[in-house]
Amino acid sequence: MKALSNILRFLLILVVLCLFFCNTIDIIEQCHSCKDSINTLETQDAPLSISHHYVSSGFMGDGADSIKKSIKMKNAVEKSTDQYDAGPFHQEFHYIPSGDSGWGGVYWLPPDTTTEWEKKEGISIRGAKSVSFLVKGQNGNEHICFTAAGIAGHPLPDSTYQECIGIRQLSDSWQRFTIPLRFDSLPNVIGAFCWTARQKGNMENVHFCIDDIKFSTDPAEYSHDTLHVPIDVQTFFEPSDWMGDGETPGLVEINEHFKLEIRPDDTDSVITALRYTIGSKHSTSVAWVSIKDNRGRFPGKTIISAEKVTFWVKCAHGKEYIQFKSGNPAYKESFYASAGYVDVDTTWRKKSIDLSEADLSNVNTAFSWTIDSDSTGKEINFYIDKIVFE
Repeated sequence: MKALSNILRFLLILVVLCLFFCNTIDIIEQCHSCKDSINTLETQDAPLSISHHYVSSGFMGDGADSIKKSIKMKNAVEKSTDQYDAGPFHQEFHYIPSGDSGWGGVYWLPPDTTTEWEKKEGISIRGAKSVSFLVKGQNGNEHICFTAAGIAGHPLPDSTYQECIGIRQLSDSWQRFTIPLRFDSLPNVIGAFCWTARQKGNMENVHFCIDDIKFSTDPAEYSHDTLHVPIDVQTFFEPSDWMGDGETPGLVEINEHFKLEIRPDDTDSVITALRYTIGSKHSTSVAWVSIKDNRGRFPGKTIISAEKVTFWVKCAHGKEYIQFKSGNPAYKESFYASAGYVDVDTTWRKKSIDLSEADLSNVNTAFSWTIDSDSTGKEINFYIDKIVFE
């Protein structure tokens, strides 16, 4: 019996060793495959025209609905003579903010890319310090967010980080914007550039032109907006900084174009619905910020003459204690203010955060809420509307 046991033990060790070496060989082959793929990527040096090497084919959000066709695009639109000298043509986009996603946008992708963007090889770009482009709105009150890079999920090492300048209000004349890049070597750029527009802040149709998009060798100093009250927070800031349980997918959900539970005197018939399912961290916080994942890297917006942030809030049922804040000194912002923990019940009530003593020269976190609870699994539903710097 002892001899048989030793034989079985030897066979088991042999099987484990075989599996280990097989997996090791497989990993090595995958690494060689990735290395070979990296070596075969097209390489270009900046300055590089994005319009010549990428195609505006990545329709997102409402734009991905081929039936509703919420985003319409025209290529090679002839320019008039009073515009920038950046070639004879530009592109026009028309976004109808009426889809179910609440937003729409377009990515510039490698040619012949329609689905599974992350599986498409990009271009290796050297020497780029910024992405530069020209843009003009039809009316001058369009609110658009512009981003460079950011396609995640590719099996190769790539430029999956996003560089963003936040939501900008367009002018009815041509403006040049630049997006600073963290690194001047971009090993695999799949999504070179994109724009997104939210229904919140663009209740009317969005019509704008864009031109001369390029990777530039010129460094870019980040330029921030100066805004004057009254300022609708959800027009210029996005709820994109999620902390605590909010970092776990599915525990926090936000719908900024909810059309039920409307306040009696609401003017746009749209509110923000929030659901928090309490997880293992027993706390979550969501902030409306000027630039996603900024956290002090770039300055925020300058707010002129604001004395307070006001907002409307109510619960779906029962009563909850929710903290409401503005500013975050941990992100190098110039101020911090809080309304403390507020009793929120099922009646719409207007609340405010006092900013009378605040230095609003650098505002990235315009508004945030925090909930703490030990009731794991409990679901909290509440609504927010009309967040305004006044």
